[in-house]
Amino acid sequence: YTRYENAVAYGNQLSVRADYDALGIQIKTMMVCDELREYMVYVPDSATEKWGNKDPALVVFPGNSQTDRVFLDATQWWQVAKEEGFILAIVCEQNNASAPWTVSHKNTNQFYQQLRDVLLNDYGVDSSRIYATGQSAGSMVSQNFAIALPEYFAAVASTSGAAAPSGNGTVTIDGITYN
Repeated sequence: YTRYENAVAYGNQLSVRADYDALGIQIKTMMVCDELREYMVYVPDSATEKWGNKDPALVVFPGNSQTDRVFLDATQWWQVAKEEGFILAIVCEQNNASAPWTVSHKNTNQFYQQLRDVLLNDYGVDSSRIYATGQSAGSMVSQNFAIALPEYFAAVASTSGAAAPSGNGTVTIDGITYN
């Protein structure tokens, strides 16, 4: 079992912890802007059974201070992926220099571009059916992508954090302003 230890919307619940080995959940790493980054991929049998080799995928951006592993267990996205038949990819953010005991979003655009290539090339994901979600800071990331780079995702839905475009409608991702 698992219990998330933070005071957030889905905190204080007792949940079944994913059995990574039995489910085939992969913990992977890649270099992003000269830093090693972690992400998780889950390909349930139901995805291939339902879609063949052109599976939809959901990319999940956890909230600030939440790792991919904590977020997988706390949100139970693996169960939804299994039931609905889609590939699940959860990014892990980078160590936060101002608060070294936590993680936060950094080089998110580059990370996503590289992860997208992995999903397309290694997992046979349908490029027109990649979706995004996030919680809190991850919600803001996914919404900013939807505003700035709508070609990235077929749809975005997220919780507990709204994008905050400037008065002229611009958003910032990794310090770059998009109109």
